[in-house]
Amino acid sequence: MKVEIRNLGVIEKAEIDLKPLTVFIGGNGEGKTWAAYTLSAIFGQQGYEHYWKAYLDGNTQQRYPTLDSALQQLLEEGNAQIDAIQFAKDYAETYINDVARLAPNWMRSFMATDRANFNDLEVHLNLAETKAEFLERIKAASVQREISLNRKNSLESLNAIK
Repeated sequence: MKVEIRNLGVIEKAEIDLKPLTVFIGGNGEGKTWAAYTLSAIFGQQGYEHYWKAYLDGNTQQRYPTLDSALQQLLEEGNAQIDAIQFAKDYAETYINDVARLAPNWMRSFMATDRANFNDLEVHLNLAETKAEFLERIKAASVQREISLNRKNSLESLNAIK
């Protein structure tokens, strides 16, 4: 996945070819830690939570019919399912870039600093070259999670029978 970061501390512009293992090498004060933390924030729980709140409040640039439909179904029926692989095929790059667009709003608290200004921060991700591999990773994670959930549900069912 190609990542472009602009205006992050001392980093005016950086292009990163993000892989499952990416190592940042350089001298002190060159922005390695901030770049790593920024990507971690966007891809991690912080980005997810801030984005989900913004999405529910209508403060995102993008709307996803799949999510809106699932939310409506959840409210009406009490449950809903989303095909994570299909959602990723249709919207992964858009979603990640939409999260990245909101990052300047919460990066000060994530980085625990009042000294830095993240207003001009820009992060753009391009999945074009790695989308197939990205989808395979989501598929593997989904299968692993489903197996884990099924085991847990089976154990709960067995305990309820006893």
